[in-house]
This record gives sequence, structure tokens and C-alpha cells, in this order.
Amino acid sequence: MINDTITPFQSVENDPTKTRIYTLENGLKVYLSRNENEPKIQTYIAVKTGSNNDPETTTGLAHYFEHMMFKGNSKIGALDWEQEKKYLDQLEELFEAHRNTKDLAAKKEIYQEIDRLSYEASKLVVPNEYDKFTSIIGASQVNAHTAYDETVYYNTIPKNELKKWLDLEFCRFSEIALRLFHTELETVYEEYNRSQDNDGRLIFNTLMKLQFPDSKYGTQTVLGNPEDLKNPSMRAIKEYFHQYYVANNMAIIMVGDLEYEPTIEAIKATFGQLPTRSVPQQYRAKEKPMTRNISQDVHSPSAERVQFSFRLNGANSTDIPYLKLLDVLLNNSIAGLMDLNINQQQKAQTVGSGNSIFRDYSLHLFAGSPKTGQSLEEVEKLILDEIENIKNGNFDQWLLQAVVNDYKKSRVKNWLKPSSLGSTLYRSFINDQAWENVVNELEVMQKITKEELMEFVKKNYQYRVTIYKREGENNTLNYVESPNITPIEINRKEESEFFSSFKKKKSKPIEPQFIDFDQMIKKDKIAHFPFYHIQNPHNEMVQVYYIFEAGQDHDSLLNFSLGMLSFAGTKNYSPEEFKKTCYKYGVDFNFQAGNERSILSINCLEENLEKALHLFDELLYHFTFDQERVEEYKSQLIKNRENAMQNRSKINNALYMWAKYGPNNRQRNMYKTNKIHTLEREDFEQCLHHFTACPKEIFVYGSNRNHVKRLLLQQIHPSVKQTPAKRIFSQDASNGTIYFVPYEMVQTDLNFVSRDDLFDPKKIAYAMMFNELIGSGLSSIVFQEIREAKSLAYSARAYYETGNTCQDYSYVTASIGTQPDKMVDAIKSMNTILNKMPNAKIQFQAAKTSIIKSISSKRYQQADIFFYWMSMKDKGISFDYRKEILSTIERMSIEDFDIFYQQHIVPKNQNLAIMGKREEVVPRLEELGLSVEEKSIEELFNF
Repeated sequence: MINDTITPFQSVENDPTKTRIYTLENGLKVYLSRNENEPKIQTYIAVKTGSNNDPETTTGLAHYFEHMMFKGNSKIGALDWEQEKKYLDQLEELFEAHRNTKDLAAKKEIYQEIDRLSYEASKLVVPNEYDKFTSIIGASQVNAHTAYDETVYYNTIPKNELKKWLDLEFCRFSEIALRLFHTELETVYEEYNRSQDNDGRLIFNTLMKLQFPDSKYGTQTVLGNPEDLKNPSMRAIKEYFHQYYVANNMAIIMVGDLEYEPTIEAIKATFGQLPTRSVPQQYRAKEKPMTRNISQDVHSPSAERVQFSFRLNGANSTDIPYLKLLDVLLNNSIAGLMDLNINQQQKAQTVGSGNSIFRDYSLHLFAGSPKTGQSLEEVEKLILDEIENIKNGNFDQWLLQAVVNDYKKSRVKNWLKPSSLGSTLYRSFINDQAWENVVNELEVMQKITKEELMEFVKKNYQYRVTIYKREGENNTLNYVESPNITPIEINRKEESEFFSSFKKKKSKPIEPQFIDFDQMIKKDKIAHFPFYHIQNPHNEMVQVYYIFEAGQDHDSLLNFSLGMLSFAGTKNYSPEEFKKTCYKYGVDFNFQAGNERSILSINCLEENLEKALHLFDELLYHFTFDQERVEEYKSQLIKNRENAMQNRSKINNALYMWAKYGPNNRQRNMYKTNKIHTLEREDFEQCLHHFTACPKEIFVYGSNRNHVKRLLLQQIHPSVKQTPAKRIFSQDASNGTIYFVPYEMVQTDLNFVSRDDLFDPKKIAYAMMFNELIGSGLSSIVFQEIREAKSLAYSARAYYETGNTCQDYSYVTASIGTQPDKMVDAIKSMNTILNKMPNAKIQFQAAKTSIIKSISSKRYQQADIFFYWMSMKDKGISFDYRKEILSTIERMSIEDFDIFYQQHIVPKNQNLAIMGKREEVVPRLEELGLSVEEKSIEELFNF
């Protein structure tokens, strides 16, 4: 449908998002959708190019260029552009010479000259000034990503900063300066090496290589191959920008509190001036039909698992509605065929499915983990049997409609979130999908018959690619060594002319809105239980939360017992019948056992609430456990623990817990494995009976308060027990110990932690300042010093963590993921930052502005209001404390922050946790005279 207004646009009838799609004279696509829940706008700038457009000789180029888009140009970050450009022109020639030289000694000599000139050029720039721009307009979620067919840049901005944001981004996308090129190249090396330790990437890249042997989806990766990364071309990158970053190959997507006409006029005045050029013919993948199954083994130290996929047609094909319908029919976490026949029957440790949809092809992905003694091939066959059930029509007819309803419910929920709707819009642009087809996708799914789905699966699910991820050494690791580089200059006291003028531009401020909890949360009682209600003005959904003041600290068996309910029947339903009934009525249950509090929730349409409450009551108070399922569940719990002790991130977290809290931490005090072996059905039953008899509160987010209250009264059960005594976990003071756990990996993980004082609400504002100025973001001190200036890591951050309650201590934490040969320098650099507050007045003011604008534009929504109130209560605060934080930030001087820094940030006997290869880590520390306290994996988990 086309509308004749001041600026013509396209829209789709019955589109719940009211999205308007504009095409400017220069070919730029603009997608606008209004959402007034918060005074913010989610923005995406999408470019229809990705790694599939990388030349075969410079793979990784699209991704590397994405990094360079944050470096600025002749205006952003420039102090003396005329002189800097001379250096950059020389560097461009040197990189070409380096690239074309085969002699290693000559290459090294050229790189030394590159390093020298790069250092001189760095004196003429303000590194990452782009992030200072985004800070002073209060932008958040500043980032970008590169994929096969796309490169997308995103920000969340306050609505009053729209025009300034457009000025900034128009400047950024108008031209580039490939400054700080060789230090950013180091960062890409770090990212590549980091990816070597990622099992998911290992499996997926191998699968893509086998699924797409004749196209770039499989022959190249987004990060590129090591040889190309070592030999970059500034010239090729500049040509890439000229070819693809043009208006007719780009789209701007905005979802949020915007006015359509003023917004499109502002875009026309800026991005409407971008040039239009002929874009190289769009890369199209073309693969031969598969004629056989293909499989390959890969190895790593982590637990075994299998992943396989079937290849289908791309985003614009008629395959996609079938793919989405089938995926949810097989796996929806409640009553899918894989859920009921494998997970519910405990035939494997766990199985699941998902999809990856690209422009030219798509994949239906399946994955599974084996039980003890089960082979990967057996897990694969279990999943394949369920696909055969679809082919043979062995599923209930009603499930198709339930799947469509489930998909509809998820879409309604997701499209209320600007980020979710925005990502759907930019994907439609990237994949050349008509928005009308996306909006009407549910109608297409609704019309698919059982017979049509069966035929689709018979036709398309014949041949697959399978990756068996087995335990063992990964012999494919390709470590990219880093050349020695000179740390660049960081000009914190200077700013570009563009920044000086930009920060003087005034925007009408957004008035902060603080929550009146008494007004927003209606308080009452149901029987003798506290009852809270918040009105839902958006839709017909209702959420009911039962909040028990009992958790894992009161009973270490509680989490396992609540988990056992997933396999429970009731007096009226078998386990499978219960799951099917829940799914038929669109009822979701979620049971979460926290440390000191547990929350059980119901989510459904308000018209189905009576049925949902009945089902909830059946499950929680009239459950039945089968002893055979209990035994299988116990085996699964033990297998999960075995897998955790092989998982890099879980081991790293267990080491961090020890460094933070000492040996008496929650990780080491879980229910013991030897006790799991002896558990009987009655133990789970007794735990749940005691738990459900504990005091509780009820919170409802829904529209009809009186109706909900009446239904709840019919199902209420009295509390007959007091909450049991809880275990006390010490929060030991840090003592300067270096803890180490060995693990076979390419990188080394570093975690710094020091305990501060008990929680004090007056420190929250200072914590926010530390996290904004020092610890996170592209212009933070940690990012600039460790990544930007010295290229010591891809991932580096610092954080002041305030306690959750008045009884909790606050902590100064920091983390770095780096190469072993950079570990010592990385530790020294982080400690230098933490031991003395850097002199950064300009950044301090930008951080203040960013925090003020963030608080002013923040709006707690829906059920989040209640849980924010609850978190304030836990801290001993009875009102919306953001008002005090805002006042403190507005008054705070850099001298005030310096006092806080000296008293609370400078490490107090800081502990350090290190995970990596023993032969790479320990000798380097011993050279410095440092000793480590090595921990075994068994000791860390203490299962």
C-alpha cells in the first residue's frame, strides 16, 4: 500500500507494528516504527555486504573494515588531518609492499617501518573519539556485527538526540580514515585466536564447510584465514568501502519513540545526501543438490555432542514457513516431538533444534548431547526418528494450530521490544524480503496442512551433514602470532574540532521519570499472602509469579527437585499428557530456584488463566514421580556435572568464585554427587512438600485484577511451615593470591577481584561512573589502554559490583582474555589503571553526560517495575533510588571521583585467577618472582 503524504512511504495493511518504509532519491531504504514505551530509539544501519563479498585473497576484509568504521575520519578523531593523511598514504604503500614481499626478513623490516610511522601518526588522533560522541548523547548498546551477507551497526539513543545522532552517523558513513590500522589488526588477531577456543564456532565452521563446498558460505569464514589476516591491504579496504557503502546498498532502521515525518525529513537532510553508485553484482551462492550424507569428526577437551543440518532454500523461498513451523513442532521446550519423545523420556542427555536463514540458503540445525555410555550416533538416530515421525504423520493434528499460536504469541511479545522488531526489519532488508511477506508469514503457516508438511519433510530431509564433536586434542588450531608493536599515544586532553562543536549543540532535555511504587503497584492480600498487581495495558497476556522466600541456601536439593517437576505427572495426567495440555492452552511454567528466594511463574492468555492455575496447582501440589524417571534424572544430573568439569567457561567461573569468595563459596557447596546416587523418589517429594508450604508472595502482571484475584483465591494453599534456616557463605577478604587452573586452550583468561566494603547505596553513583568511565565501552580507559593503545587483548573490562543486599560486600573486578605471550603486559597494564585514576577530564565529563541521559531516558516497563522495587527493598531502600543517583552524578566532580577511586578502587590485596596452558602461564609468572596456587578442577567444583 502506498500513501501520498509529504514523504511517500509503503506500509502493510494490518501490520501491528505500523512500520513505514521509505525509499529516498539516492536509493537509501528507511524503516520507521513507533513505540512509545520509552523515550528512546533503537537504531540500525544495515549494509548489504558481508564476508561473502570478501575477495578470495583478502578473506576477513568485511569484518576488519567493520572494526575500522569506529576509527573516525577527517573530522571524527582528527587533530591534524593534513599531516595525518600523509602518514596514512605512506602506510598504505608500505602495507602493499609488505603484502607483496615473500622474503620474511624483508617483511619484518617493512613492518618495523609500519610500526614507526603508525606511532607518529597516532600522535595526531583522538583514539575512539566516536565513542565519546555517542557517550555525550547518551547512546548505549554501541556495537556492530559482520555476517555472511550483512554488516550492521547499532545504537540505542535518547529520542531527543536523534538529529545529533544523524549528524554523527552521516559524518561517519561519508568517508573513512584507516588510522590505527596495525593496532586494530592486532585486535583482530586476538579475536581470531579467541575463536579457536570456541567449540560452537569449531563445529559450525566445519558444518558450513561441508554444507557449502562450492560457495563462500563454506569456503570462507567471517573472520578470515590466518594468512590473509597477516597480509592486509589498506587499498583493498578503501576500495571495498567505495563499492559497497553507498546509499543504494544501505538501510536505516529506527524503532522507538519517534515522529514519522520529522524523522524522515532529518534523515533526508543527512543520509539523503550520501552518494549513489553502481554496486557490484550481488554475490549469489549456488550449490549442487546433495546426493549423500556427509559426516566429520572434530575434537576438543569439552564434552561430546553431535550437530547436524539439512540444507533448504533461502529467506525468500516458500521453504521458510515450513522450516519455522517444523522447527517448533519438533522442539518447543514443552510438547514438541523431540521434547516429548526424547527429552521427556530421558532418552538422551539433551536434544534441541534451531535454524539459520541466509539470503540464498537456510539450514535446519539439530544438536544433542549423549547420556553416560551413549554414542553420538545413537543420539543422532533418536532425533532422526522424530523427523521420520513427521514424514509418517505420527503427530497430533491439533499440534499444528498450537504451534502457530505459540509462534504468534512469541512474535507479539518480541515485536514489543524495539531491538527485536528492528532486527527483524533489517533482516528483511538484507535478505530482500518484502515486509508484507514477513507480516503475513503467520497466515501462510496457518494454511499449511499436515499432509503438505509431511511431503515437505519427505522431499527435503533426505541428506544431511553431521559433525561429531568428540573429546580429544584439537589438531586444527592455527595460532596467529603477533608482531611486536609500539604502543600508540592516547590523547586524552585533546579533542577534534568536530567534537568541540558537536558537544555545544543543545537538545531539549528529557525529563526523568521516577517510579512511585505505591501508585504503580497495587497491594492487597489473598488469604494471608501479600498480593501485588500491575496493570497490563498492552495485550491479553497475564503473568503470575509465586515468590517463595526460600532458595538453594535453605535447601541444596531444591533446584534439583524443581527440575524433577519437568518429568512429573499428576493425579490426573501422565507426564506427556500434562505437557500436551499446557501447550494446547498456551501455558508456560518457569521454576527458578535462586540462592535465597525462588520464583515460580505462569505465562498465558488471560482467557486461559483459570485452566493455567488449575494445571499449576496439579503440578505443584499433586505431582507424581516414577522411580525409573527419578533414576534417569539422577544420571542426567551426574552427567551434567561431568560435562561442566570439561567446559571452559564453567571452569573459569568456578576459579573466579574461589578467587572472589574463598573455598566456602556456593559453587563448592552444591548437593554432593555421592548423595545424588542415594536419592529416592521420596527425597524429592519431601523437599517439594516442605518448599510449597513455606511463606510466599504473589505478583500478577495483567489487565483484570479482580478476576485474577478471584481465580487465585480458588487455588490458594495455606503456608504451614516457616522458612528453614539458610546456610551462611563467607565473603573472605582478598589476600593477594594468584590462583591458577590448567586447561588446554589458545588464549589465557585473567580475572582480577578485590573485596571492598559492605554495600552502601551512596556508592551506587560512583560505581556507575567507574563502570562508564573506566571499565566498559569503546572510549573507556581499560579499552583504550589495553586494546587500543597496546593491542594486548580483544576482550578487556573492569567493573565495580555493588552488593545485592545490605549484607553483601561490593567488589572491584576486571577481566582480560589475551594471548599467553601478552599475559604479563596485560596484567601490568590493568594494575596500572586500577592503582591510579587516569587523568581524563574530557572523558569524565562525557561519562557524566552519558549517565545523566541514560537515567533520564530509562523507563521500567511491565513486570520489571515490580522486580526493580523488590531489588530496592533487598537493599533497604523504599523508593526509586535513581533520583538520588542522578543528583549525585550531577554534583560529582572529578576530585570527588578521585577520592572514591583511592578509597575503593585501588586494590586491597587483589586476587588474580588465571586459566590457561600450564607451560605457557607458570614459567612467565615465575620469571617475575610470582608464585601461583594451583587448583585442580575437582577441587574447584567439589562435587
